[in-house]
Amino acid sequence: MNRLKLIVALVFAFFAVIFYAPNLLTPTATGAVGGTTLDAPTSVVASDENYADKIGIMWDTIRGATTYRVFRNTTDDSSTATDVGTSVTNYYYDSTAATNQIYYYWVKAENTTSSSDFSQSDTGERGVGDANAGVFAPLNPPPAPPQNPVTATKSFLGKTLFWDEQMSSTRTVACGTCHGFSSGGSDGRSFTEALRSTNPGPDNTYGNDDDIIGSAGVISSNADGSFNLATNFGFNEQATGRKANTFINAAYAPDLFWDGRATSQFRDPLTNQIVIPIGGALESQAVGPPTSSVEMAHGGRDWNDIATRMASVKPLALSPSMPDSLETWIGGRTYPELFEEAFGTPDVTPVRIAMAIAAYERSLFSDQTPLDKSDALIEPLTPQENQGRQLFIQLQCNVCHDGSLMTDNVYHNIGVRPQAEDIGREQVTGNPEHRGQFRTPTLRNVELRAPYMHNGRFQTLEEVIDFYDRGGDFDAPNIDRGNIRE
Repeated sequence: MNRLKLIVALVFAFFAVIFYAPNLLTPTATGAVGGTTLDAPTSVVASDENYADKIGIMWDTIRGATTYRVFRNTTDDSSTATDVGTSVTNYYYDSTAATNQIYYYWVKAENTTSSSDFSQSDTGERGVGDANAGVFAPLNPPPAPPQNPVTATKSFLGKTLFWDEQMSSTRTVACGTCHGFSSGGSDGRSFTEALRSTNPGPDNTYGNDDDIIGSAGVISSNADGSFNLATNFGFNEQATGRKANTFINAAYAPDLFWDGRATSQFRDPLTNQIVIPIGGALESQAVGPPTSSVEMAHGGRDWNDIATRMASVKPLALSPSMPDSLETWIGGRTYPELFEEAFGTPDVTPVRIAMAIAAYERSLFSDQTPLDKSDALIEPLTPQENQGRQLFIQLQCNVCHDGSLMTDNVYHNIGVRPQAEDIGREQVTGNPEHRGQFRTPTLRNVELRAPYMHNGRFQTLEEVIDFYDRGGDFDAPNIDRGNIRE
Protein backbone atom coordinates (compact mmCIF):
# COMPACT_ATOMS: atom_id res chain seq x y z
CA MET A 1 0.00 0.00 0.00
CA ASN A 2 2.83 2.42 0.86
CA ARG A 3 4.43 1.64 -2.48
CA LEU A 4 1.16 2.46 -4.26
CA LYS A 5 0.88 5.75 -2.40
CA LEU A 6 4.43 6.65 -3.44
CA ILE A 7 3.65 5.85 -7.06
CA VAL A 8 0.50 7.93 -7.07
CA ALA A 9 2.36 10.74 -5.34
CA LEU A 10 4.84 10.77 -8.20
CA VAL A 11 1.95 10.92 -10.65
CA PHE A 12 0.32 13.93 -9.03
CA ALA A 13 3.64 15.69 -8.57
CA PHE A 14 4.28 15.23 -12.27
CA PHE A 15 1.00 16.79 -13.33
CA ALA A 16 1.29 19.55 -10.75
CA VAL A 17 4.51 20.62 -12.43
CA ILE A 18 3.88 20.10 -16.11
CA PHE A 19 0.46 21.67 -16.11
CA TYR A 20 1.57 24.84 -14.38
CA ALA A 21 1.35 27.28 -17.27
CA PRO A 22 2.87 30.72 -16.73
CA ASN A 23 2.40 31.68 -20.40
CA LEU A 24 -1.29 32.52 -20.30
CA LEU A 25 -2.79 34.36 -23.23
CA THR A 26 -3.63 37.51 -21.24
CA PRO A 27 -2.52 40.49 -23.33
CA THR A 28 -2.91 44.03 -22.02
CA ALA A 29 -4.13 47.08 -23.89
CA THR A 30 -3.15 50.52 -25.07
CA GLY A 31 -4.08 52.88 -27.88
CA ALA A 32 -4.75 56.37 -29.14
CA VAL A 33 -6.68 58.61 -26.80
CA GLY A 34 -8.61 60.49 -29.41
CA GLY A 35 -8.89 61.50 -33.07
CA THR A 36 -8.44 59.11 -35.96
CA THR A 37 -4.74 58.26 -35.57
CA LEU A 38 -4.06 54.75 -34.34
CA ASP A 39 -1.10 53.99 -32.13
CA ALA A 40 1.21 51.22 -33.25
CA PRO A 41 0.66 48.03 -31.22
CA THR A 42 2.99 47.61 -28.27
CA SER A 43 4.33 44.60 -26.37
CA VAL A 44 4.48 42.41 -29.47
CA VAL A 45 5.67 38.95 -28.43
CA ALA A 46 6.28 35.99 -30.75
CA SER A 47 6.63 32.45 -29.39
CA ASP A 48 9.98 30.69 -29.36
CA GLU A 49 9.76 26.96 -30.15
CA ASN A 50 6.53 26.49 -28.19
CA TYR A 51 4.53 25.02 -31.08
CA ALA A 52 5.45 22.44 -33.69
CA ASP A 53 3.01 23.68 -36.32
CA LYS A 54 2.96 27.46 -35.88
CA ILE A 55 4.32 30.57 -34.23
CA GLY A 56 2.06 32.53 -31.90
CA ILE A 57 2.14 36.34 -31.85
CA MET A 58 0.50 38.50 -29.16
CA TRP A 59 0.25 42.27 -28.68
CA ASP A 60 -1.59 45.03 -26.79
CA THR A 61 -5.11 46.03 -27.74
CA ILE A 62 -5.22 49.45 -29.39
CA ARG A 63 -8.03 51.91 -28.84
CA GLY A 64 -10.01 52.44 -32.03
CA ALA A 65 -8.56 49.43 -33.87
CA THR A 66 -10.89 46.84 -35.35
CA THR A 67 -8.28 44.71 -37.12
CA TYR A 68 -4.62 43.89 -36.69
CA ARG A 69 -2.31 43.02 -39.58
CA VAL A 70 0.71 40.81 -38.96
CA PHE A 71 3.95 41.01 -40.94
CA ARG A 72 7.11 38.92 -40.91
CA ASN A 73 10.59 38.90 -42.38
CA THR A 74 13.77 36.88 -42.04
CA THR A 75 15.65 40.10 -41.30
CA ASP A 76 14.86 43.01 -39.01
CA ASP A 77 13.55 45.13 -41.90
CA SER A 78 9.86 46.05 -41.89
CA SER A 79 10.09 47.76 -45.29
CA THR A 80 10.39 44.39 -47.03
CA ALA A 81 8.22 42.41 -44.60
CA THR A 82 5.53 40.05 -45.86
CA ASP A 83 1.87 40.44 -44.86
CA VAL A 84 0.97 37.06 -43.33
CA GLY A 85 -2.59 37.70 -42.16
CA THR A 86 -5.04 39.65 -40.03
CA SER A 87 -6.86 39.12 -36.75
CA VAL A 88 -9.69 40.84 -34.92
CA THR A 89 -8.27 39.51 -31.64
CA ASN A 90 -4.92 40.54 -30.19
CA TYR A 91 -3.22 37.29 -31.08
CA TYR A 92 -2.41 35.48 -34.31
CA TYR A 93 -0.96 32.09 -35.20
CA ASP A 94 1.35 31.90 -38.19
CA SER A 95 0.97 28.37 -39.52
CA THR A 96 3.05 29.05 -42.64
CA ALA A 97 6.31 29.56 -40.77
CA ALA A 98 9.07 27.13 -41.69
CA THR A 99 11.13 25.21 -39.15
CA ASN A 100 14.77 26.09 -38.42
CA GLN A 101 14.13 29.72 -39.33
CA ILE A 102 14.03 32.71 -37.01
CA TYR A 103 11.45 35.30 -38.09
CA TYR A 104 10.93 38.95 -37.18
CA TYR A 105 7.29 39.94 -36.63
CA TRP A 106 5.54 43.31 -36.68
CA VAL A 107 1.88 44.25 -36.16
CA LYS A 108 -0.16 47.19 -37.46
CA ALA A 109 -3.47 48.36 -35.98
CA GLU A 110 -6.21 49.18 -38.49
CA ASN A 111 -9.77 50.34 -38.84
CA THR A 112 -11.85 51.38 -41.84
CA THR A 113 -10.15 54.78 -42.14
CA SER A 114 -6.70 54.47 -40.62
CA SER A 115 -3.65 52.28 -40.22
CA SER A 116 -0.92 52.64 -37.62
CA ASP A 117 2.81 52.52 -38.08
CA PHE A 118 4.64 49.24 -37.66
CA SER A 119 5.09 48.03 -34.10
CA GLN A 120 8.49 47.22 -32.74
CA SER A 121 9.63 43.80 -33.91
CA ASP A 122 10.02 40.58 -31.98
CA THR A 123 11.58 37.33 -33.09
CA GLY A 124 9.84 33.98 -33.09
CA GLU A 125 10.68 30.44 -34.09
CA ARG A 126 8.64 27.35 -34.80
CA GLY A 127 9.56 24.28 -32.77
CA VAL A 128 10.97 21.22 -34.47
CA GLY A 129 8.54 18.40 -33.81
CA ASP A 130 5.20 16.93 -34.83
CA ALA A 131 2.03 18.55 -33.50
CA ASN A 132 0.00 15.40 -34.22
CA ALA A 133 2.40 12.84 -32.79
CA GLY A 134 1.18 12.87 -29.18
CA VAL A 135 -1.65 11.17 -27.36
CA PHE A 136 -3.86 14.25 -27.46
CA ALA A 137 -4.57 17.00 -29.95
CA PRO A 138 -2.90 20.42 -29.54
CA LEU A 139 -4.88 22.88 -27.45
CA ASN A 140 -6.11 25.38 -30.01
CA PRO A 141 -7.90 28.61 -29.03
CA PRO A 142 -11.39 27.85 -27.68
CA PRO A 143 -14.29 28.29 -30.07
CA ALA A 144 -16.71 31.20 -29.67
CA PRO A 145 -20.40 31.07 -30.55
CA PRO A 146 -21.27 33.03 -33.72
CA GLN A 147 -23.58 35.26 -31.66
CA ASN A 148 -20.58 36.51 -29.65
CA PRO A 149 -17.34 36.49 -31.68
CA VAL A 150 -14.20 37.44 -29.76
CA THR A 151 -12.61 40.77 -30.63
CA ALA A 152 -9.69 42.46 -28.93
CA THR A 153 -11.84 45.41 -27.91
CA LYS A 154 -14.68 43.28 -26.55
CA SER A 155 -12.36 41.08 -24.53
CA PHE A 156 -10.76 44.14 -22.95
CA LEU A 157 -14.11 45.60 -22.09
CA GLY A 158 -14.76 42.22 -20.45
CA LYS A 159 -11.45 42.42 -18.65
CA THR A 160 -12.40 45.83 -17.27
CA LEU A 161 -15.77 44.55 -16.08
CA PHE A 162 -14.30 41.35 -14.66
CA TRP A 163 -11.97 43.24 -12.33
CA ASP A 164 -14.37 46.06 -11.38
CA GLU A 165 -15.59 45.82 -7.76
CA GLN A 166 -18.44 48.18 -8.59
CA MET A 167 -20.19 45.19 -10.14
CA SER A 168 -21.15 44.10 -6.62
CA SER A 169 -23.82 45.79 -4.50
CA THR A 170 -21.33 46.64 -1.78
CA ARG A 171 -18.60 47.71 -4.23
CA THR A 172 -16.22 45.30 -2.51
CA VAL A 173 -16.21 42.20 -4.74
CA ALA A 174 -15.31 41.81 -8.40
CA CYS A 175 -15.49 38.65 -10.48
CA GLY A 176 -11.71 38.60 -10.18
CA THR A 177 -11.88 38.62 -6.39
CA CYS A 178 -12.59 34.88 -6.47
CA HIS A 179 -10.50 34.10 -9.55
CA GLY A 180 -6.84 35.07 -9.44
CA PHE A 181 -3.98 34.18 -11.74
CA SER A 182 -1.54 33.43 -8.92
CA SER A 183 -3.98 30.80 -7.63
CA GLY A 184 -4.39 29.09 -10.99
CA GLY A 185 -7.65 30.90 -11.77
CA SER A 186 -9.32 29.91 -8.51
CA ASP A 187 -9.70 31.77 -5.19
CA GLY A 188 -6.38 32.03 -3.39
CA ARG A 189 -8.14 33.26 -0.27
CA SER A 190 -9.57 29.77 0.19
CA PHE A 191 -6.04 28.69 1.03
CA THR A 192 -4.48 31.76 2.62
CA GLU A 193 -7.60 32.95 4.48
CA ALA A 194 -9.40 29.69 5.19
CA LEU A 195 -11.26 30.97 8.28
CA ARG A 196 -12.70 33.91 6.35
CA SER A 197 -13.70 31.54 3.53
CA THR A 198 -15.32 28.84 5.69
CA ASN A 199 -18.98 27.92 5.38
CA PRO A 200 -20.23 25.77 8.31
CA GLY A 201 -21.81 23.28 5.94
CA PRO A 202 -25.14 21.43 6.12
CA ASP A 203 -25.16 21.13 9.92
CA ASN A 204 -24.65 24.92 10.36
CA THR A 205 -21.93 24.25 12.91
CA TYR A 206 -18.33 25.31 12.55
CA GLY A 207 -15.48 22.93 13.27
CA ASN A 208 -17.07 19.73 11.95
CA ASP A 209 -16.11 17.49 9.06
CA ASP A 210 -18.81 18.93 6.81
CA ASP A 211 -17.34 22.45 6.86
CA ILE A 212 -16.77 23.89 3.37
CA ILE A 213 -13.86 26.05 2.30
CA GLY A 214 -15.48 28.32 -0.27
CA SER A 215 -15.06 32.01 -1.08
CA ALA A 216 -15.72 35.09 1.02
CA GLY A 217 -18.48 37.11 -0.60
CA VAL A 218 -20.52 40.04 0.68
CA ILE A 219 -22.15 40.93 3.99
CA SER A 220 -25.87 40.18 3.84
CA SER A 221 -27.53 43.47 2.91
CA ASN A 222 -30.63 45.17 1.53
CA ALA A 223 -31.23 47.51 -1.40
CA ASP A 224 -31.10 50.55 0.91
CA GLY A 225 -27.59 49.61 2.03
CA SER A 226 -28.57 48.35 5.47
CA PHE A 227 -27.04 45.11 6.71
CA ASN A 228 -28.68 41.95 7.95
CA LEU A 229 -27.62 39.67 10.78
CA ALA A 230 -26.99 36.53 8.71
CA THR A 231 -27.28 33.08 10.21
CA ASN A 232 -23.78 31.67 10.81
CA PHE A 233 -22.03 34.78 9.46
CA GLY A 234 -23.50 37.62 11.52
CA PHE A 235 -22.33 40.95 10.09
CA ASN A 236 -19.29 39.34 8.48
CA GLU A 237 -18.85 38.36 4.85
CA GLN A 238 -20.78 35.28 3.88
CA ALA A 239 -18.91 32.30 2.46
CA THR A 240 -20.04 30.27 -0.53
CA GLY A 241 -21.09 26.65 -0.27
CA ARG A 242 -18.56 25.45 -2.85
CA LYS A 243 -15.00 26.31 -3.78
CA ALA A 244 -14.49 28.53 -6.82
CA ASN A 245 -13.50 26.72 -10.00
CA THR A 246 -10.75 28.07 -12.24
CA PHE A 247 -11.64 30.51 -15.01
CA ILE A 248 -8.48 29.70 -16.95
CA ASN A 249 -9.36 27.27 -19.77
CA ALA A 250 -13.02 27.44 -18.67
CA ALA A 251 -13.96 28.30 -22.26
CA TYR A 252 -13.54 24.66 -23.30
CA ALA A 253 -16.19 23.23 -20.96
CA PRO A 254 -19.69 22.57 -22.38
CA ASP A 255 -21.29 23.51 -19.03
CA LEU A 256 -19.90 25.41 -16.04
CA PHE A 257 -20.01 25.44 -12.25
CA TRP A 258 -19.41 22.23 -10.32
CA ASP A 259 -22.95 21.05 -11.06
CA GLY A 260 -23.19 22.33 -14.65
CA ARG A 261 -26.05 24.73 -14.02
CA ALA A 262 -24.46 27.29 -16.37
CA THR A 263 -25.56 25.62 -19.55
CA SER A 264 -24.53 25.92 -23.17
CA GLN A 265 -27.80 27.71 -23.92
CA PHE A 266 -27.52 31.33 -22.83
CA ARG A 267 -30.71 33.26 -22.08
CA ASP A 268 -31.22 36.97 -21.49
CA PRO A 269 -31.47 37.24 -17.68
CA LEU A 270 -34.23 39.85 -18.02
CA THR A 271 -36.46 38.40 -20.77
CA ASN A 272 -35.43 34.71 -20.66
CA GLN A 273 -35.16 34.77 -24.44
CA ILE A 274 -32.51 32.51 -25.98
CA VAL A 275 -29.53 34.61 -27.08
CA ILE A 276 -27.01 31.83 -27.75
CA PRO A 277 -28.54 28.41 -28.48
CA ILE A 278 -25.29 26.47 -28.04
CA GLY A 279 -21.78 27.29 -26.88
CA GLY A 280 -22.75 29.99 -24.38
CA ALA A 281 -21.76 28.43 -21.05
CA LEU A 282 -19.39 31.29 -20.23
CA GLU A 283 -22.16 33.83 -20.81
CA SER A 284 -24.53 31.74 -18.69
CA GLN A 285 -21.97 31.57 -15.89
CA ALA A 286 -21.25 35.30 -15.98
CA VAL A 287 -24.81 36.30 -15.05
CA GLY A 288 -24.92 34.16 -11.90
CA PRO A 289 -22.63 35.65 -9.22
CA PRO A 290 -23.67 39.34 -9.62
CA THR A 291 -27.20 38.50 -8.42
CA SER A 292 -26.17 36.02 -5.71
CA SER A 293 -26.91 37.46 -2.28
CA VAL A 294 -23.89 35.56 -0.94
CA GLU A 295 -21.34 36.36 -3.64
CA MET A 296 -21.99 39.90 -4.93
CA ALA A 297 -25.56 41.14 -4.41
CA HIS A 298 -27.97 42.60 -1.91
CA GLY A 299 -31.25 40.82 -1.38
CA GLY A 300 -33.58 41.13 -4.37
CA ARG A 301 -30.98 42.57 -6.73
CA ASP A 302 -31.64 41.99 -10.43
CA TRP A 303 -29.83 42.66 -13.67
CA ASN A 304 -31.64 45.96 -14.26
CA ASP A 305 -29.94 47.22 -11.09
CA ILE A 306 -26.54 45.95 -12.23
CA ALA A 307 -26.70 47.35 -15.77
CA THR A 308 -27.91 50.73 -14.48
CA ARG A 309 -25.08 50.86 -11.95
CA MET A 310 -22.37 49.98 -14.47
CA ALA A 311 -23.64 52.51 -17.02
CA SER A 312 -23.19 55.31 -14.48
CA VAL A 313 -19.85 54.55 -12.80
CA LYS A 314 -16.29 55.35 -13.83
CA PRO A 315 -14.59 52.16 -15.06
CA LEU A 316 -12.34 50.64 -12.39
CA ALA A 317 -12.77 53.72 -10.22
CA LEU A 318 -12.04 51.74 -7.05
CA SER A 319 -8.95 49.97 -8.32
CA PRO A 320 -5.80 51.21 -6.55
CA SER A 321 -3.84 50.62 -9.74
CA MET A 322 -4.12 49.08 -13.17
CA PRO A 323 -1.72 48.25 -15.99
CA ASP A 324 -0.62 51.38 -17.82
CA SER A 325 -1.75 49.91 -21.10
CA LEU A 326 -5.26 49.19 -19.82
CA GLU A 327 -5.51 52.67 -18.32
CA THR A 328 -4.51 54.13 -21.69
CA TRP A 329 -7.07 52.01 -23.51
CA ILE A 330 -9.85 53.17 -21.17
CA GLY A 331 -8.52 56.71 -21.60
CA GLY A 332 -10.90 58.34 -19.14
CA ARG A 333 -13.95 57.09 -21.04
CA THR A 334 -17.26 56.02 -19.51
CA TYR A 335 -18.67 52.51 -19.73
CA PRO A 336 -21.21 53.57 -22.41
CA GLU A 337 -18.29 54.82 -24.50
CA LEU A 338 -16.42 51.56 -24.02
CA PHE A 339 -19.54 49.58 -24.94
CA GLU A 340 -19.95 51.70 -28.05
CA GLU A 341 -16.47 50.75 -29.24
CA ALA A 342 -17.05 47.07 -28.48
CA PHE A 343 -20.65 46.69 -29.68
CA GLY A 344 -21.38 49.68 -31.93
CA THR A 345 -23.83 51.47 -29.62
CA PRO A 346 -23.46 52.77 -26.04
CA ASP A 347 -26.18 50.59 -24.51
CA VAL A 348 -25.02 48.85 -21.34
CA THR A 349 -27.21 45.75 -21.09
CA PRO A 350 -27.03 42.51 -19.09
CA VAL A 351 -26.49 40.47 -22.25
CA ARG A 352 -23.63 42.68 -23.38
CA ILE A 353 -21.99 42.60 -19.96
CA ALA A 354 -22.10 38.80 -20.03
CA MET A 355 -20.83 38.67 -23.61
CA ALA A 356 -17.89 40.96 -22.87
CA ILE A 357 -16.84 38.98 -19.79
CA ALA A 358 -17.16 35.74 -21.77
CA ALA A 359 -15.01 37.17 -24.57
CA TYR A 360 -12.33 38.04 -22.03
CA GLU A 361 -12.41 34.55 -20.54
CA ARG A 362 -12.09 33.01 -24.01
CA SER A 363 -8.69 34.70 -24.27
CA LEU A 364 -7.47 32.93 -21.12
CA PHE A 365 -6.07 29.58 -22.19
CA SER A 366 -2.75 27.94 -21.42
CA ASP A 367 -1.15 26.00 -24.26
CA GLN A 368 2.62 26.29 -23.78
CA THR A 369 3.29 23.85 -20.93
CA PRO A 370 6.06 21.25 -20.80
CA LEU A 371 3.48 18.55 -21.51
CA ASP A 372 2.27 20.39 -24.62
CA LYS A 373 5.82 20.66 -25.94
CA SER A 374 6.57 17.04 -25.06
CA ASP A 375 3.44 15.80 -26.78
CA ALA A 376 4.47 17.69 -29.92
CA LEU A 377 7.97 16.14 -29.75
CA ILE A 378 9.59 19.57 -29.29
CA GLU A 379 11.18 19.01 -25.90
CA PRO A 380 11.09 15.74 -23.92
CA LEU A 381 9.92 15.44 -20.36
CA THR A 382 12.46 14.71 -17.68
CA PRO A 383 12.83 11.02 -16.78
CA GLN A 384 10.86 11.55 -13.57
CA GLU A 385 8.11 13.44 -15.38
CA ASN A 386 7.90 10.75 -18.03
CA GLN A 387 7.68 8.06 -15.36
CA GLY A 388 4.84 9.97 -13.74
CA ARG A 389 3.02 10.21 -17.04
CA GLN A 390 3.32 6.49 -17.68
CA LEU A 391 2.06 5.70 -14.17
CA PHE A 392 -0.79 8.14 -14.61
CA ILE A 393 -1.96 6.11 -17.60
CA GLN A 394 -1.14 2.73 -16.05
CA LEU A 395 -3.17 3.50 -12.92
CA GLN A 396 -6.07 4.71 -15.11
CA CYS A 397 -6.09 8.24 -13.73
CA ASN A 398 -6.58 9.28 -17.35
CA VAL A 399 -10.04 7.69 -17.45
CA CYS A 400 -11.47 10.91 -16.00
CA HIS A 401 -8.51 13.25 -16.51
CA ASP A 402 -8.14 12.73 -20.22
CA GLY A 403 -7.20 14.71 -23.31
CA SER A 404 -5.34 17.97 -23.64
CA LEU A 405 -7.34 19.52 -20.78
CA MET A 406 -6.98 16.44 -18.55
CA THR A 407 -10.69 16.34 -17.85
CA ASP A 408 -13.62 14.46 -19.37
CA ASN A 409 -15.97 17.31 -18.31
CA VAL A 410 -18.29 14.58 -17.03
CA TYR A 411 -19.96 14.43 -13.62
CA HIS A 412 -18.86 11.83 -11.06
CA ASN A 413 -19.49 10.95 -7.43
CA ILE A 414 -16.13 9.97 -5.98
CA GLY A 415 -17.19 9.74 -2.34
CA VAL A 416 -15.77 12.99 -0.95
CA ARG A 417 -18.79 13.48 1.35
CA PRO A 418 -22.17 11.80 1.89
CA GLN A 419 -24.58 12.30 -1.00
CA ALA A 420 -27.20 14.07 1.10
CA GLU A 421 -24.87 16.94 2.10
CA ASP A 422 -24.66 18.32 -1.43
CA ILE A 423 -26.68 16.61 -4.15
CA GLY A 424 -24.55 18.21 -6.87
CA ARG A 425 -25.63 17.44 -10.42
CA GLU A 426 -29.05 16.18 -9.28
CA GLN A 427 -29.94 19.76 -8.35
CA VAL A 428 -29.75 20.62 -12.06
CA THR A 429 -31.13 17.48 -13.71
CA GLY A 430 -33.57 16.25 -11.07
CA ASN A 431 -32.26 12.74 -11.67
CA PRO A 432 -31.53 10.83 -8.41
CA GLU A 433 -28.85 8.85 -10.24
CA HIS A 434 -26.84 12.09 -10.44
CA ARG A 435 -26.88 12.70 -6.69
CA GLY A 436 -23.54 13.82 -5.32
CA GLN A 437 -21.91 14.09 -8.76
CA PHE A 438 -19.59 16.96 -9.66
CA ARG A 439 -17.77 17.92 -12.84
CA THR A 440 -14.22 16.63 -13.24
CA PRO A 441 -11.82 19.58 -12.89
CA THR A 442 -8.92 20.09 -15.26
CA LEU A 443 -5.45 19.26 -13.96
CA ARG A 444 -3.86 22.23 -15.69
CA ASN A 445 -2.44 24.60 -13.06
CA VAL A 446 -3.56 22.15 -10.36
CA GLU A 447 -0.50 22.89 -8.23
CA LEU A 448 -1.77 26.45 -7.68
CA ARG A 449 -5.38 25.68 -6.89
CA ALA A 450 -5.34 24.43 -3.29
CA PRO A 451 -7.52 23.58 -1.45
CA TYR A 452 -9.02 20.79 -3.53
CA MET A 453 -12.41 19.22 -4.33
CA HIS A 454 -15.75 21.03 -4.61
CA ASN A 455 -15.81 21.66 -0.86
CA GLY A 456 -12.14 22.55 -0.43
CA ARG A 457 -11.73 19.58 1.88
CA PHE A 458 -8.10 18.77 1.11
CA GLN A 459 -5.33 21.31 1.61
CA THR A 460 -2.60 19.51 -0.29
CA LEU A 461 -2.18 17.19 -3.25
CA GLU A 462 -0.76 14.64 -0.83
CA GLU A 463 -4.13 14.59 0.95
CA VAL A 464 -5.85 14.12 -2.39
CA ILE A 465 -3.56 11.16 -3.13
CA ASP A 466 -4.34 9.60 0.25
CA PHE A 467 -8.06 10.02 -0.47
CA TYR A 468 -7.84 8.13 -3.76
CA ASP A 469 -5.49 5.57 -2.23
CA ARG A 470 -8.12 4.57 0.31
CA GLY A 471 -10.85 4.40 -2.33
CA GLY A 472 -12.74 7.50 -1.26
CA ASP A 473 -14.38 8.14 2.09
CA PHE A 474 -18.12 7.61 1.55
CA ASP A 475 -19.97 4.97 -0.40
CA ALA A 476 -22.95 5.53 -2.70
CA PRO A 477 -24.75 3.52 -5.40
CA ASN A 478 -23.42 5.75 -8.21
CA ILE A 479 -19.73 5.60 -7.32
CA ASP A 480 -17.74 3.91 -10.08
CA ARG A 481 -15.84 1.33 -8.07
CA GLY A 482 -13.95 0.32 -11.18
CA ASN A 483 -12.05 3.59 -10.92
CA ILE A 484 -12.49 4.76 -7.32
CA ARG A 485 -10.83 1.87 -5.53
CA GLU A 486 -8.08 0.97 -3.09
